[in-house]
Amino acid sequence: MVEALWSEWTVGLRGGPAIADLDGRWGSRWRAGRQNELQCEEAAMHIVNLQQQQTGCSLDLFCKQLRANRKAKVVQLKR
Repeated sequence: MVEALWSEWTVGLRGGPAIADLDGRWGSRWRAGRQNELQCEEAAMHIVNLQQQQTGCSLDLFCKQLRANRKAKVVQLKR
């Protein structure tokens, strides 16, 4: 989750521009009409931030644990 948010912020999604680039060029104007989407993203970031803080892990270790958990779930689904 954190990795996906970071990627959206710095690189962009599916060939779209990065949020950082949009903010740099347009400020907050490009966000007009997207308040519900932004609230959802902010809530998700808040939840992930709390989870990371509760584990006491570094952000790097927390991301590695998320990836490992995701891979374990995929393996379980394939069984």
